[in-house]
Amino acid sequence: KEPLRKLRTFGSRLASEYGHLLPGPGTGYLQKMEASAARMSQMIDGVLHYSLLSSIDQQLMEVDLDGLLLHVASDLEVLLQQKGGRLQVEPLPPVAGIPVLLQQLFYNLVQNALKFSRAGVAPEVSISVCTDLPGGRAEPGYVAIRVRDNGIGFAPEFATGIFKTFARLHPQERYEGTGLGLALCQKIVQRHRGRIWAEGTPGAGATFTVLLPVG
Repeated sequence: KEPLRKLRTFGSRLASEYGHLLPGPGTGYLQKMEASAARMSQMIDGVLHYSLLSSIDQQLMEVDLDGLLLHVASDLEVLLQQKGGRLQVEPLPPVAGIPVLLQQLFYNLVQNALKFSRAGVAPEVSISVCTDLPGGRAEPGYVAIRVRDNGIGFAPEFATGIFKTFARLHPQERYEGTGLGLALCQKIVQRHRGRIWAEGTPGAGATFTVLLPVG
């Protein structure tokens, strides 16, 4: 990442020290360069995190999801305020897991819901226990956690593809991101020997269901 760090550092210096000497288009080109470098840095971080996930050799322990989600809400407080959104979390049972990975899982899912909100509509995100799973998806010894939003949703045919690395359903100009968030979620869930799947309707929101072992 060192060459990229230097690119961002000297780009920032160029803007602050000589930006006033550049013509209008030159300033715009510089801003685009800095934005692209920032996205590349995020992508590299995401790839590193994704590749290192399988090397985490920590035993599963009982995790208090209620407390964990308080931390997630705190971490996303600024984004919630910017979006005028609301996160509603119902009481959840403890699960068996790795705390730092589960926090990343729910952080990604809630952040994803806030990012893909509808224009002019305050995002509503709810997290609750799912008690109405079809028989084929319910598993003994596992609890189903449902994360539901009222965002832009997606067509049913993309329900599987959105978990692939670098998958993008929407232009990056409108929705920033690396395309790794949901792929990382799936890998975290698999690390817990669980399952995750998504359901969506265009313009009517999305629902992500996560099966995790009971604590």
